[in-house]
Amino acid sequence: MRKLKSFFIAILIMIIAISFINILCEKLIKDNFTVGFIRLYNDLKNESTFIQKNETKQKNVFMLYGSSELGTTNIPTNPINYFPKKGSNFIVSPVGKGYMQDLSHVIKFLANPDLRGKKLAFIVSLQWFLYPDGTPTDDFQMNFSELQFYEAMKNTSISSDLKKQICKRVYSLISNNSFYSDVSIYTKLYSSNNPVSKVEFALLKPYFSLKCALLKFSNNIKAYKLAKNYNNIYKAKLPKLTAMDDKKDFAAAEKLGNKLANNNSFYMLNSYYNKFIKNNLNKIKGQDKNSKLVNSKEYGDLDLLLKVCKANNIKPLFILMPVNAKYYDYSGIDKSTRDAYFQKTKKIIASHGFDVVDFQSHEYEKYLMEDGMHLGWKGWLYVNKEIAKYYNK
Repeated sequence: MRKLKSFFIAILIMIIAISFINILCEKLIKDNFTVGFIRLYNDLKNESTFIQKNETKQKNVFMLYGSSELGTTNIPTNPINYFPKKGSNFIVSPVGKGYMQDLSHVIKFLANPDLRGKKLAFIVSLQWFLYPDGTPTDDFQMNFSELQFYEAMKNTSISSDLKKQICKRVYSLISNNSFYSDVSIYTKLYSSNNPVSKVEFALLKPYFSLKCALLKFSNNIKAYKLAKNYNNIYKAKLPKLTAMDDKKDFAAAEKLGNKLANNNSFYMLNSYYNKFIKNNLNKIKGQDKNSKLVNSKEYGDLDLLLKVCKANNIKPLFILMPVNAKYYDYSGIDKSTRDAYFQKTKKIIASHGFDVVDFQSHEYEKYLMEDGMHLGWKGWLYVNKEIAKYYNK
């Protein structure tokens, strides 16, 4: 009995110590917030709910969610580099990374209750819908945050039924990986209607809470180091505000695109074309001709995201990212296939009452994209116009 008592006292002391260090780290992270840090595209920042919560709270910060296109930080028109502007005096914080799709953002949105009532932008990629089963298992696991999942499940704004739907979907994508055995148990028990499973979940709830605290502890220490590092090396202030100037901006984008993407008929970045396309043209031609786009499970994940936004009063502008039409015609995803995708996706989003824009009318335009799928010099300018319009709406 004495040993058991000592064990529980030790656990209690550990929880208190972890909680204290978490509070201290979070204060230090807040103290080290800078413009450079907010604009940072970084894996650790992407995994830290605390960082995202605090960026959401910052004045004149606009959250932009998406996937690998956010990482085109070399492009001057990327909104991370482009804003603030006169009349649109805000800076953009990117959240997302390569191979991250709707379900990953469902978890991020739920884990950040400070998004309630906030405007943001969410970029949807056509490539997410290429696979009938939706997000590939390996891609989802690569981007999965166990900490954010536990934090998401604490959100009381959504119904238990919706949480069960999310748990079933997560379980289907992580249950084959022993590294996520705890999450597998959590999702399986939570989504079950079996009374025994409900009892088991209730008994294990303290364990999951402790696991969440430990993960938060580890993440906060790393996040503090990251914030401190950027506070030390990024002291530059924002440049003097200039106005958005379509004529000037598009002329500059045309000039830069012509300089960097002039050795191929797809108007792709020269270096990308040389490395990935030039020697594979015969292989690429027509390789995707059987892709349908409109039959993917990704639509179910998109529907979950829309339901979460509605339940949490999140106000996203959905941006359907265009593609390099010349390249997609070549690879076999023709205009009629793309049209069907855009029409279906816009209809689903609009049916939930959210704003949605697309740039399909520009898809054959030179320098719209920097490769086949990532926004380029002109593409980001079209997005920037919509972001500014939505922010000032």
